[in-house]
Amino acid sequence: MIKIGYGKIIEKIKEQTSISDSELNSRVERKLQDLSGLISREGAAHIVANELGINLFESIGKGLVKINDLLVGMRKVTTAGKVTNVFSVNEFKTEKRKGKVGSFIIGDETGRVRVVLWDENHIKEMENGNIKEGAIVKVESAYVRENNSFKEVHLGNQGNLIVNPDGLVIESVANARQTVGLQKKVEQLEENDFNVRIAGTLVQVFEPRFYEICEECGRKLIDEEGNKKCLEHGRVTPKKAVVANFFLDDGTGVIRCVAFRDQGEFVIGKENLDSINEENNFDDIKLNIEGKQLALIGKVNKNQMFDRLEFVANSVYELDADKILQELQS
Repeated sequence: MIKIGYGKIIEKIKEQTSISDSELNSRVERKLQDLSGLISREGAAHIVANELGINLFESIGKGLVKINDLLVGMRKVTTAGKVTNVFSVNEFKTEKRKGKVGSFIIGDETGRVRVVLWDENHIKEMENGNIKEGAIVKVESAYVRENNSFKEVHLGNQGNLIVNPDGLVIESVANARQTVGLQKKVEQLEENDFNVRIAGTLVQVFEPRFYEICEECGRKLIDEEGNKKCLEHGRVTPKKAVVANFFLDDGTGVIRCVAFRDQGEFVIGKENLDSINEENNFDDIKLNIEGKQLALIGKVNKNQMFDRLEFVANSVYELDADKILQELQS
């Protein structure tokens, strides 16, 4: 099923109507109140869109789809972009099969997305060095999945991979800031904010947790009779991943943040992760981490148990003190 986020629904409503922001927000809030506990904010926005005669799924996935318009659940989709990062090709083995998986990041003027390759003929393009930074890549008959709350484009053996296709030009690629729809202060964050950017000081960090993931698809593994199992790929060799939890303070408020895998490693620091063992006290190690000036890009979730907003970071990078002061004053 295609998953359309709240922000995208609101964007489509505003594109096709002259309704004011205040009236639109009021309609959504009324639906939430009328169906209290029975519907999400996205569901309420869907109902409002239907009442206004807007077909949210019209033309979705047809033709060449811009990266920012990709939606989780899309199948047989075509998109294209310029390669900005290339990751290593990894081998995997499950009880059903073994093979290779490769991935890289592409971008256009609207955003960036990770592309994951499963077919060995496609992966050869990476191994032969044809997929490199600056190359233009077009994928056809791909599908869009969600991984740690963010979109990925997956291409199997039924899809097509075209490197530097004739006539396709990507004039520009959105940088981290351009990809973000809105710069916000912590006090302005709302539940279901997606692809927003915040900046501030890491004021408290917790000892990192590790979990085991499927090296083929990156999903968290479950225990089954003493063996690690992926719900999709069966028994696999587990791969360790890190999750970092910390609080960020931007002067207007403090919010708990979480960063997974590579982003979590960036927050904690690889050297710090390597030094964490039974003999090391994390209270000493965290002194090297707290006080960092960070910018985060990601989404806002509501922690129902603690009744608070939390930030899930898709991208993390460090700012210098002058830069952070400028951002907080803007």
